[in-house]
Order: sequence, then structure tokens, then C-alpha cells
Amino acid sequence: MLDVVGVGSVVIACLVLSSFAGKRKKQSGLALAEGDPGKVSRLYLRKASDVEAYWLHVQMTNGRKYCIAAPWDVEATLSRLGRVGLALSTHDRALLEASAKH
Repeated sequence: MLDVVGVGSVVIACLVLSSFAGKRKKQSGLALAEGDPGKVSRLYLRKASDVEAYWLHVQMTNGRKYCIAAPWDVEATLSRLGRVGLALSTHDRALLEASAKH
């Protein structure tokens, strides 16, 4: 029984740590895009596998890619990025608007 509790604790600790690491990477990608928009190669959407919604990603000029917004944060994040001159392509904007209608 003690083994099961120990393994469960390790699994939960790993999940919590990976969640914090993912959130930090998302925030750092957004900070990089806002801080130096000249290093942004493109903003793009990726479809969520289980719903008709999109995650917002950014690709930097050095080739690194970051997921910077979940489907429920996309509009707010695009508004923030719009203040520094970054926007989606017309194709991605049309996809986002079509998914909002569903």
C-alpha cells in the first residue's frame, strides 16, 4: 500500500511540475513577442484536437515556436499583440472567426 501512495505522489509531483514549466514557457513566448516584435516570424493558429477551437502560436525568426494562448485567451492575446503591431494572417483570422460562430 505504501508503494502505491509513493508512486501516486511521484506522478502528481511530475504533473504539477510539467504544468508550471508549460505555463512558464507560454508566458515567456508571449513576453518575447511583445518585447521584441521584430523577432516574430509569424503568428498562427493550430486546431485543438477535440473541439472546434484554436490555440495561438508564435514562431520566432530563430525558428523557435511557442504556444502563447489557449482557445479561451486567443482574442485577449491578439489584442495585446496588436498594440505592438502583430496580427494574424487573413486566412488564420477567417479560421478564428468561423470557429467562433460554432
